[in-house]
Amino acid sequence: MRSRTGTLKIHIVRHGPSPYRQPEWRDIATAYDLNTLGRYDDASLSVAEIREGERRAVEMVERTALEIAADIKPGEEVAIWASPTGRTLQTARIISRVLWSRVIRPRKGVDGAGHGIKIFARLGEVRDFSWELFEPLMNGGEVTYAGRTFYMDRALSNPKGLGYPSYFRRDAIKDISAEAKALWPAEYVARIERFESCAEATARIMCALSRLKRIRDKNYHIILVTHDGLIGSLVATFTSGRLESIGPAQCVSLERRCASLVVTQVGDITEGDDIKDVIEDSVR
Repeated sequence: MRSRTGTLKIHIVRHGPSPYRQPEWRDIATAYDLNTLGRYDDASLSVAEIREGERRAVEMVERTALEIAADIKPGEEVAIWASPTGRTLQTARIISRVLWSRVIRPRKGVDGAGHGIKIFARLGEVRDFSWELFEPLMNGGEVTYAGRTFYMDRALSNPKGLGYPSYFRRDAIKDISAEAKALWPAEYVARIERFESCAEATARIMCALSRLKRIRDKNYHIILVTHDGLIGSLVATFTSGRLESIGPAQCVSLERRCASLVVTQVGDITEGDDIKDVIEDSVR
């Protein structure tokens, strides 16, 4: 007699809006970094403004968590996996709290505080990345690195005029000419060449998805909390390249259909390519 195959649904959540103050964090119970004010200068804002930004960011995550909760069916085993940063762990903790409020009990985590969250380095931020060094490559402007200040000419670093996330998704740093790089400090060139590529970041999350795709013993509902740099290929697959990114606190939904793992929704978009197996597509 053939045994029954369990179902699999996955929600990949981009962390809520954040000033990116905590790149690495391990304490789930105290992790924080969410704020709609972005990369704000602390001295320019009042405590009340900062607190309001925090409240709004939390509300954004709560709305997504409620949508996820509504999609979870009785009998499904729920697990939350998260990247080890303040912004992702705070996002995961809010999701866990909302699920508990809906009498949904995530699988026991490793934090010992009952949040049901497991930390995975594989879901972490783009490795060796620095927005302060990356952004001038796209837009031009002044750069200070290793004690030197110089001007970045966008015509040399971004001749195609790409914005974010296209500049990252297309690995445009590798297309910068040797002649252009020769004009910049060698230490700076060595640093930007260490940025993890989009293909490498995508491979990490695909490894996690491949692992999940193989489990069939129960009905599973898995929530992954990670970063925009790891999600772009899934967004592009579903939207046939029209989009390459989702907003903070939005999510990409997937499910297993027969032998395929397919995207079923990106943010608020429900119509798209829900046929293509994201695992098979990523290795082509």
